[in-house]
Amino acid sequence: GTPEGVASTELEPEANVSNTFEVSHIGRPEAPYTPSMEYVDDYRCLPLDLTFEEDMYLRASEVKPGVGALVHHVLVYVIQPQFLDLMNAMDAYDPGPGYTCFGGGEVGSPSPVGAWVPGIQPIVIENDAAIYIAKGSRVVMQVHYNLLVDSPQPDLTEWHVRMSPTPPAYLLEALPFVHRTLEIAAGDPESVNSKEFVNKTKDTWTVVSLGPHMHLLGVRIEVEHITKNGDSQCLIDIPDWDFNWQQNYTFRPNEPVEVAPGDSIRLTCTYNNSVENQPSVDGVVMEPRDVRWGDGTLDEMCLSFLTLIRPFEAPAPMCRNFSD
Repeated sequence: GTPEGVASTELEPEANVSNTFEVSHIGRPEAPYTPSMEYVDDYRCLPLDLTFEEDMYLRASEVKPGVGALVHHVLVYVIQPQFLDLMNAMDAYDPGPGYTCFGGGEVGSPSPVGAWVPGIQPIVIENDAAIYIAKGSRVVMQVHYNLLVDSPQPDLTEWHVRMSPTPPAYLLEALPFVHRTLEIAAGDPESVNSKEFVNKTKDTWTVVSLGPHMHLLGVRIEVEHITKNGDSQCLIDIPDWDFNWQQNYTFRPNEPVEVAPGDSIRLTCTYNNSVENQPSVDGVVMEPRDVRWGDGTLDEMCLSFLTLIRPFEAPAPMCRNFSD
């Protein structure tokens, strides 16, 4: 119902080449990858041509999808040096660029350092903070290709970053808070799934940003801070979830959220699995079915990345995310 406007004022869309920051490095796979016709959802881990001869500190990041109609999401991980032989073996075993993978980089305990989902903006880290990348590491992109609406074609997704060997005053680390046991019954118009994550460490988590994520049936997502006394504080509430408009949400400078030992984070995801809210495949609207956690576009997820900040110190051990 919107008026068309004056045709002579129509502008051609700008090429997707601009960055909101000065790029120091660009990571690319060895060659374009063409998703397989064998799968509706093709998950490919693509090692990038970046090498690290010294410790590096990442201060800005932007993923540039090659073929936007095929790319469902991109997750960028750092693979620690002790796992490179395994990653290289998997790459060599699987023909073509990269290797098939269904979670993370499939090797070791990969650290997330970048991402792309529809609508996300470049990540630019302020206030003398950065993400640590250890000397000798490699970077791998997990690219999820979805073939529901387009046919396979060669894709060359890139990772544009700004980083340097100069240590910052603070380190950032993104941790996934995940509700994997969600259950969404067929036909349920309001399926609410919630999970709490208790800070069982001895340290206070200082949260500076978060990135919620669901798929096509999601209608609302909330993240709350629950103190050990039972008081609650809303960190984010998206009451009208749109899969095509996803963001990383950063708190105002000097207003982080402090999650003390014994406090918890509560994640709540609401889904509409009614007949009226079903996706279509090849032009045919699907029938409602029971839906659980999964990587596929027609599966669902309930997660939020929380980015924590801490003063710079010597590199933390690999198992830093686990309590004693």
